[in-house]
Amino acid sequence: MAYRVENTGSADYQLAVGVSVPFNVEGVFNSVYASSEQIRSNLINYVLTNKGERYCNVNYGSDLRRYLFANITDSSYSFSEKYTNIGIKDLEAQLKQNLTANFPELNIKSVTITPTYDTNSIQLDIIYSFMMGPDNQLTINI
Repeated sequence: MAYRVENTGSADYQLAVGVSVPFNVEGVFNSVYASSEQIRSNLINYVLTNKGERYCNVNYGSDLRRYLFANITDSSYSFSEKYTNIGIKDLEAQLKQNLTANFPELNIKSVTITPTYDTNSIQLDIIYSFMMGPDNQLTINI
């Protein structure tokens, strides 16, 4: 249930810059007060969004769910699927290019995909910096 928080005029009052991802059960939408936290949430949201899923911006999203049931092979180190056959290095380069295009305020240093064969999952590591600040790392297990 939504409720309004009134400004008391105190110095402790801060203006939220967005909401955090993932949502939680108690408040659903948790306010974020730092740009660095909001950038992290925006990156998570981008990775978990498919192309065509966002209204009025059909090119937004990483489209990683397209490879959800793709087979990861040892020999070629590539995704092989009925409709697509893209190597992990190609997917990393494509994701880095798309992140750079959608987040021009960020300096995307590297995107690394590490497959875990036993659990049929991948670990996605994104190293980025914002406004010449220190490097930040985002790790997502899919």
